[in-house]
Amino acid sequence: MASTSTTSVELDPVTQQKLDTAKQKKETADQAFKAGQVKDGGAPPPTLKEGEEKKPEKTEVDEMVEKIYNNMSACHMKNENWQRALETANKALAKNEENWKAMFRKGKALGELGYYERAAKVLEDLKTKNPSDGANITAELARLKAIDVAKQKAINKKLKGQPSKRLPNSERSLKPWNLNIGFLSRPEKDKKAPSTPAAASAASSSASGIEEIVSPGVAASRS
Repeated sequence: MASTSTTSVELDPVTQQKLDTAKQKKETADQAFKAGQVKDGGAPPPTLKEGEEKKPEKTEVDEMVEKIYNNMSACHMKNENWQRALETANKALAKNEENWKAMFRKGKALGELGYYERAAKVLEDLKTKNPSDGANITAELARLKAIDVAKQKAINKKLKGQPSKRLPNSERSLKPWNLNIGFLSRPEKDKKAPSTPAAASAASSSASGIEEIVSPGVAASRS
């Protein structure tokens, strides 16, 4: 029998049969949920063809489908199947945007999936629309915030614990003597050192491009 919040309409035999089937499935799902058999309560409801018996006002079919999706969302939430809990909660809300239970489950599922900002927005909106359940909503908001803070701390700790990529001492040290700047340049390793002081002086002068000036006395002593 339709509730006082719905409009009673005459349905064709095919739609009426689908409605009766939906009622039977809902009753089965309700009993399974009460018995803790949440997997059995997650079976999808029968669907109507698009545009079939579409009415501008909420019908008994809409109400039935809403309840079935709401039950499915509860079952998926108990199984911690958060993605399906979110999807079925959204479908229940599509039938009735004032389904506060479905809205709460949507917020909780979003939080469990890691969408903390979206979850907080949904739950804050629910708290405004359904203040009678404010304590429960506030507790869920606090729980999700604590989870978010803990995850952020873990991420920051992990990032701080990673060693910075620094070059080895041999690569980080400056090597100005390798620069080929006149007489400041080191001799290459593969060149042999001059055997006599005179040869060393001549080699140094030649490498620097500076002509060596030798006094006559020094020249006589070298000969």
